[in-house]
Amino acid sequence: MKGVDLNPGPRLTPDEAEMRVSFAEGADHADALDRAEAILRREGVVVLDQVVDAGHLETCREHIVAKDADYDKPDRARNLGTYPGRHTAPLVIDGPLADPAVFAPAAVRALDERLLGPDNVLESFGLLVSVPGAPDQGRHYDGLLFEENNLDRVLPAVALSVAMPLVRLDEVSGTTAFWRRSHRDRYVEGPPDFAPAMPVGSALVWDFRTIHSGRGNRGEAARPILFSVHGRDWWMEPMREWSFRYRKLQVARTVHAGFDKPMRDFTVRADIID
Repeated sequence: MKGVDLNPGPRLTPDEAEMRVSFAEGADHADALDRAEAILRREGVVVLDQVVDAGHLETCREHIVAKDADYDKPDRARNLGTYPGRHTAPLVIDGPLADPAVFAPAAVRALDERLLGPDNVLESFGLLVSVPGAPDQGRHYDGLLFEENNLDRVLPAVALSVAMPLVRLDEVSGTTAFWRRSHRDRYVEGPPDFAPAMPVGSALVWDFRTIHSGRGNRGEAARPILFSVHGRDWWMEPMREWSFRYRKLQVARTVHAGFDKPMRDFTVRADIID
């Protein structure tokens, strides 16, 4: 029906509206980037709406399923994951995934440079999957430099997590809930105060120190999300011994051959796959 939005976005409360920034075509992206940076620095998390074409992401989802029909089946040796009902499956940057708008959206790269410095790198890129029936995660942060004290809370960011859903995130499929400003105060209390619904085409970016919890999947289908970690060039996320076959970052050789020097520098930690 002409003029009717068949996939409307979430109805936003004033607080949630303040946590989202649109990068729609025709918008002032310079102003949007300034606002996104301010929100991320202050709150520890921000939603970037309309950063990737939703149709292209559907093509990416179809590509992933065609390459690996068992992407939603946990494999402890191949996948990362310690929480019940969810894991991160490896991906190769190839085919439709090789579009920089997918693995390195311009808005995210700009935030990388502002928060992590000009020599930031792509640490990992995979598919975060929550299967039907997966329960809520316990609250946690992705990582700290100094877990034995509160020093991290006064330091600049060293890493950012980036999540781009391949299906709509809502109360049924689940989303990620956050304790805002917890990157500056680890002693949070009470329930989370930000759990955004996410249409396909949006990206969720958070500071590695921000406390959060993946919500359970109450639907009947898996919840696949493109998930990446971006860090300062001297920082590296530790590997876990129980995922001995997992590869954090893989790029097809033909794709890597077409990268310019800045992109080669950004993906310097990649395994090159024939």
